[in-house]
Amino acid sequence: MAEQIDNTEASSIDKYKKAEESIIMTINRPAFLIRNDRVDDSITTKWKQRIDDNSDKISSTIPGVGRLEIKGHPNYPWAGTGWLVAGTDIIVTNKHVADIFTSEVRGKLKINDDYRGNPLRVNIDFKEEYGIHEEHEFNIKEVIYIAKNNEPDIALLRVQRENSKGKSLPRGLKISFEKMSPDDNVYVVGYPAYNLGGEIKLYDFIFKGISNVKRLAPGDIYPSSAASYLYMHDCSTWYGNSGSPVIDLYSGKVVGIHYAGSAHEYKGVRANWAVTSTYLIELLEQLNIPISF
Repeated sequence: MAEQIDNTEASSIDKYKKAEESIIMTINRPAFLIRNDRVDDSITTKWKQRIDDNSDKISSTIPGVGRLEIKGHPNYPWAGTGWLVAGTDIIVTNKHVADIFTSEVRGKLKINDDYRGNPLRVNIDFKEEYGIHEEHEFNIKEVIYIAKNNEPDIALLRVQRENSKGKSLPRGLKISFEKMSPDDNVYVVGYPAYNLGGEIKLYDFIFKGISNVKRLAPGDIYPSSAASYLYMHDCSTWYGNSGSPVIDLYSGKVVGIHYAGSAHEYKGVRANWAVTSTYLIELLEQLNIPISF
């Protein structure tokens, strides 16, 4: 398949991923709530003007991001974040998210069974916004790819195009083939969740005790010297953000897939980590999944 992580500097990053997600900066890295697919930036920050200037483009990306929910799992009512690729029925998330509800049996990927022996019901809900009592759920019907342990942290799922209420999938996200430059502005859309294992004071400072709902977190992105298929970014993320798209603020296209944060410094840098969109494009091409740019 696609490029594998070798046993050198890139794989040594794993030693520093003490959390799935991390708050990198406490100043000017807010995590805005989302209501009706719009960013609530009523709290003034340095990002307000940039978000307002690009509000229509940003709002067009929000509906295609959802929360992966599991009915029948004994421990996880939901697993993480996923997002829809434009023009397809493909959901992108992380391997470590999909591993919660999938397994490989005799060389084939399948959704796990519950304690009664029936397949778990896995949905993606494209709403779950703060103060909005509305669902927009679609069934995950197939697992089509999960990375091996020595490959970048990606999984691909196939979702039903129409849900039980007769609603069609939202508009998906376009993927960028452009490489990002240091300090380019990006944002992450996902579902940060409360977790006792993290740095609780930081969590409360950024998220104000509101968890499990859709948020947008802006920040900057940086190329990684560890591997060509990795970016670093400093958007505020937390448990539940795994699988979130990292989106270019100005083009509205996905430039990376967030998968981890280093709770301790790696070579002098505390950062969040994302797989590049160019790697994802290569993977989709190898799987013969057509995409539109």
